[in-house]
Amino acid sequence: MIKILSDKLHIMTTKQVITDADFAKLVKMTKLTLSDEEKVSIHSQLDEALKEVEVFDELDLKNVVPLSHPGSLQNIMREDVVIDSFTQDEALSNANAKHNGFFMVSGVLEDQT
Repeated sequence: MIKILSDKLHIMTTKQVITDADFAKLVKMTKLTLSDEEKVSIHSQLDEALKEVEVFDELDLKNVVPLSHPGSLQNIMREDVVIDSFTQDEALSNANAKHNGFFMVSGVLEDQT
């Protein structure tokens, strides 16, 4: 495909990864204001980047287990054991304000007290 913009000649390879229609849709979705020259340049660069990634299509991945996470993280769980804790009176002993056995705090959503 050959496109002539202003006095420059832009030659693009015949096989595009992103069609002109898909690129136009992408530009519209990003709400970018691009000149015709910028569109041709960015489309070409994006196409080249995606062509580089296509080499992964050639890999034989039949026996490769898909990853849900690139690291080898796993949850470390401990046994749930009940231990002694504060009584309600001990927990409330240093509270600035309390009401019916609960901490009382200033309102945070509206003008509440």
